[in-house]
Amino acid sequence: MSAVERLRVALLLRACDRVGAHARLEGAPWIDNRGRLELGEGVSISSRPVQSRLLVARGALLRLGDGVRVGQGAAISAYARVEIGEGSTLGPFVAIEDTDYHVPGDRLATPRPAPVQIGRNVRIGARSTILRGAEIGDGAQVAAGSVVSGVVAPNAHVGGVPAMQLRAVGAEAGGPGAALDGSGVSARVVAVVQRVLGLREQPSLESGPAQIKQWDSLGALKLLLALEEDLGLSLGETAVAKARSVRDLVHAVEAARAAA
Repeated sequence: MSAVERLRVALLLRACDRVGAHARLEGAPWIDNRGRLELGEGVSISSRPVQSRLLVARGALLRLGDGVRVGQGAAISAYARVEIGEGSTLGPFVAIEDTDYHVPGDRLATPRPAPVQIGRNVRIGARSTILRGAEIGDGAQVAAGSVVSGVVAPNAHVGGVPAMQLRAVGAEAGGPGAALDGSGVSARVVAVVQRVLGLREQPSLESGPAQIKQWDSLGALKLLLALEEDLGLSLGETAVAKARSVRDLVHAVEAARAAA
């Protein structure tokens, strides 16, 4: 990192109470710190092309551990305490908030925040929301587009609205490192398509954009992000954009596995 870039980062993060070495920024995040904001070593925050936002209320704490990566458009609000463990990754447009901002049925009441604790080496997929009081254990994975409340066990893989257990992370449980046969890939892809596009029933392998109205350009982008998060692969936007059926997605996944 050049001296000019180090100076730029220091200026943009001057509202923080602590910034570890080798912090990196893409673009300029929006920061409103009225409490305590701590960034560990090697923290990376993307605000390009969409700005990320960090808000810390008076008396609150927001702590990002060493090596935490924050995707573009993410928003983290701490009114009590939000802590994210080292090595964790937040996908684009993830929202983490320890308050509901209101009390149902009483517009004049002051909401009570509940701390959010995210462990080490956690992966949170794009456009997921982490609600007040959530606790996510070390090594857990949250599928794209999920809403998490309550406790997520270490090494669990959760997804959906609300997020529920999908599987344990790891090769022996069908994690990204697992050896899958053709039917296993198909089942996983079908499950992702159903979840991401909000389908009541599992789609057939021949179903595609012509049969599923939610499978538009935005739907294709959601599928790309979810498949990469769920399967631990890099598919490439073109492969998903050209897909005309679930079977095409399966073939794209198999090709990415073979090339990995």
